[in-house]
Amino acid sequence: MLFSSWQDRYRMRWERFYTYVRTTPCSVAECRDDAVFFTAPPVRDLLDLCEQRSELANHLVADLGNHLTELDPFRACLCGLLIGRYGERGAGSADADHALAGRFLYTLNACLQSIELICERRSIPVEKLLDRPEALPHCLCALFATDPEPAMASFGMGSLATGLLSRLAASRPLRDRLRQEKQVIPFCEGFGELFDPALVSLPGLLNMAEEGTVILLSLERRVGVEAAFRQVDSNFLLFTLLQNLFHREGLLERFGAPKFVYDPVLDKLSRHLPLSKKERVPDLLEDNAGFDYYAPSALRADGRFDILHLVWGEGSPCTLPQLDGKNLLLLAPLTLPRRWGEEFILGSHPQLRPAATITRLLDEAEVAALTARIRTLNLSKTGNQ
Repeated sequence: MLFSSWQDRYRMRWERFYTYVRTTPCSVAECRDDAVFFTAPPVRDLLDLCEQRSELANHLVADLGNHLTELDPFRACLCGLLIGRYGERGAGSADADHALAGRFLYTLNACLQSIELICERRSIPVEKLLDRPEALPHCLCALFATDPEPAMASFGMGSLATGLLSRLAASRPLRDRLRQEKQVIPFCEGFGELFDPALVSLPGLLNMAEEGTVILLSLERRVGVEAAFRQVDSNFLLFTLLQNLFHREGLLERFGAPKFVYDPVLDKLSRHLPLSKKERVPDLLEDNAGFDYYAPSALRADGRFDILHLVWGEGSPCTLPQLDGKNLLLLAPLTLPRRWGEEFILGSHPQLRPAATITRLLDEAEVAALTARIRTLNLSKTGNQ
């Protein structure tokens, strides 16, 4: 009975909220300061109730998802932010994620419309607007008077993108849904900084390697392993995960990196694991390469490696070098110091769970066969040049 009464209270407050967002016009002032929305009594009272009874958040997320298309473009974006925030607490559904994706695609197109209208009416190239992102709010205020819908959507894009990032980090089906939309990554890469930094982070989630395997081979030591990885958005992060994995498995010396310095805090942070009460995040979070990482094509006829075939850390594990259809990295003693910072160590979003594990040790015969195959292929390429 008690829960039923909370449900009744929720339904009453939802109706007040829905009436407010549907009948109260959205103003430029609200678009420029979302506190106007969140402090409005019908909004505040509904959110306060969901704070008091966390189980009501599932009802709220479902209702928001069901009604996103009925709201004005700005408030729909703010409700998308709420779907993301409550999703971080465990509330959510596939239907709400689907609605969020649809709203994002609508808002993306509205933002492009805003850019086109602003540039056309001010007779300026897009590049000039991109060079002065601080001018966008003023331009949108002027646009609001004649074309309120694209202006409202553009004002709300940052909030919507923040909510979407949270859900993308938690939902592979949602990531796969947006991967099918070819305009998403070019828009975020081209216009993300104009609208909100959250958009700049979005391609990292969509380009992330969800799962994969890679063979790690030391020709000098004649040893190799196969490792599996998941939710890795850059090669730098993959290097960090592999090096720390080698430490935990006692493989560093075997592969020729006995001087690698293991940092347990960095190891936990890279896998998004909680720190102990005594552990602290350093002011400068950096990792250092324990190996040189080469593509199979790096091996020269004299047995040395071509530095032009180093595997760069900024790339994605989705495009690792391959040998006969399998991802393969050659590990060699470090020749030049390489380091990378926290933006790579921490990855695209804290809700992700990057990981790497050793799946098997390669026996001597397989190592020898792979080595011979690499030498043969590289010699044949040299001979054909």
